[in-house]
Amino acid sequence: MRRRPAPPWWPSALAALLATQAVAGVPLYLDAAGRPARHFVPVVSNPTTPSANPAVGAELAGLVAQAGDVWAAAPGVRISFATGAPVGQPIDSSNYTDFLGVCGDGLSPLIADPDGSIVDDLFGLGASDAVLGVGLTDCDPSDGFVEEHTMLVNFSPLPPASAERDATALRIVTHELGHVLGLAHSLLNYEFQDDGDPTNEIYLPMMFPVISHDDPLAATHLHLDDTSMLALLYPAAGFISSTATVAGLALLPPASRPISGTFLAIRSTSDPLATAAFTASGLTPTAVSLGGRFVAFLGQPGEPQGAFQVSGLPPGEYTVEVFGGMSGEQPEFYSGASESHDPTADPPGTATPLTLAAGEVASDVDLLLDAGAGTLGVKASDTSWNIVWSGRAKIPGDAQKVPASVLPPAGELDLLATGGWALHSGSSFFDTLMSGGWTPAVGKHGASTRRYDHQLAMPDTMVAFAESLFGTAAAFGEVSATGSTNGHRLNGNVTLRGQYFAGPRPRKLTLTFKYRGRPRAMNAQPGQVPPMSASAVVVEPALVQIGHGAQTQFTANVEGASGSVTWDVRGLGTVDANGLYTAPAAGAFRAEVVARSTSEPAAIGLAAVDVAP
Repeated sequence: MRRRPAPPWWPSALAALLATQAVAGVPLYLDAAGRPARHFVPVVSNPTTPSANPAVGAELAGLVAQAGDVWAAAPGVRISFATGAPVGQPIDSSNYTDFLGVCGDGLSPLIADPDGSIVDDLFGLGASDAVLGVGLTDCDPSDGFVEEHTMLVNFSPLPPASAERDATALRIVTHELGHVLGLAHSLLNYEFQDDGDPTNEIYLPMMFPVISHDDPLAATHLHLDDTSMLALLYPAAGFISSTATVAGLALLPPASRPISGTFLAIRSTSDPLATAAFTASGLTPTAVSLGGRFVAFLGQPGEPQGAFQVSGLPPGEYTVEVFGGMSGEQPEFYSGASESHDPTADPPGTATPLTLAAGEVASDVDLLLDAGAGTLGVKASDTSWNIVWSGRAKIPGDAQKVPASVLPPAGELDLLATGGWALHSGSSFFDTLMSGGWTPAVGKHGASTRRYDHQLAMPDTMVAFAESLFGTAAAFGEVSATGSTNGHRLNGNVTLRGQYFAGPRPRKLTLTFKYRGRPRAMNAQPGQVPPMSASAVVVEPALVQIGHGAQTQFTANVEGASGSVTWDVRGLGTVDANGLYTAPAAGAFRAEVVARSTSEPAAIGLAAVDVAP
């Protein structure tokens, strides 16, 4: 099915949020039960021809083939790629919506955008200066599978034919193909992005959300952080038995409630930059905002509240490090038996390494996050509220209500003891835009127990969103947010101040988003640990060709779990309880055979059958 049209402000707002995305630690797609979704294999893509520059379409198809070779060569991974039939109709900004994100058409189009016109039409005028690519599933992955996909690559910012163009384009396409396979962004080693040192470029994962320009000729490479998640989704024989897993919960003070959106790095003590992996509690996908701030998209269906996991670690000694998050998390290390919410009893810089053996699953690595300075004992601390929004724009002599269509949806607002301020409205855009920190307001008598101030995580993006509502008629330069509670009711606002230019002279403009709420119980139900099964199912053969009415026998090897598998087929034909597939008497098609562990339903293996006369 086609995706629903977005509200009229969406292109500008989304362009502001995603403007630094160019080119992991968590899966990008989860099914309805919180299990990672996988792409059918082989991964088939359909080349297209741009109307303006047909050669760029052929260039993209060649780059996808190269990128597929890069991912297929990853250690511990078994995956394959194929080129499908070309899309016959030329594609440009006038008809790309007939192909992009369309579910059920049997196509996975590779859309090349030679001049940036498609990206500008999709995300807003000027987006083509920054957004280099998009890779996404065409269909809802809630059933656990990605059947079709779209890749859109913007070639307009790339230099003319040169070694630099080849290197940059391959990095972009390899990153977007990672999204197609189900990999989300990684924030590992973020400090090396555009730091001026080309020698550390190798430590940035392929799935880092922003392309680094320190070495324009950098070879396309995969980090352990990329390959460990890919191998968990598409494992080769022996992957689970030869590597280790770390898993646990991120827990908020003071009641040790699980929280999603905490950013973690698991690092080898002997090779902390290369032998390392990123993850986020709740398996929340991440990105980077215009101002370079980290954001996470909370509230996915099936989100395993607070749970985190990294698999595919070579045996050795590792530290577990918190380096940020969406709830005011401060940097700290896992300290084993000394873990505490009290930073005095558990100094943030104290680390207790874990020694991991091949095949080991360390699933009790719970992190007791530190309380924020000055938040405990305040009425706002560790509270959650059902809230609704209203808004008003004021210039001297005039005041207008903000239309409901551009207000944040009604939702839940958490004021956490870490000092985090988190909105859960069901809108990824507003949830990230309104996130940030809070502190007790300070008056002449000291810190208040009732009033508080916000620090928005993305004030630059908030300004870009507000200005998009007025076009060129307004500019904002100041953002502030305050609130108060007596423990029974909550009232607050986010205020932007600037100038309004529609008229004979500039006038002051104030745009206010107000919220009010009543208390609600916080979600204290932790997700399963580990949230993804540290097990694998490998099906043989991976791909077979048979004729009408013929049969072929599949076998499944289960690693890291007990019991056997159940068999299923997606497409035509049948498969029995022993893995024997029988083709129908007519038709030419591909069917996907699925083997699922009986004891670990998240562990599945995939194979394919091509049936032809």
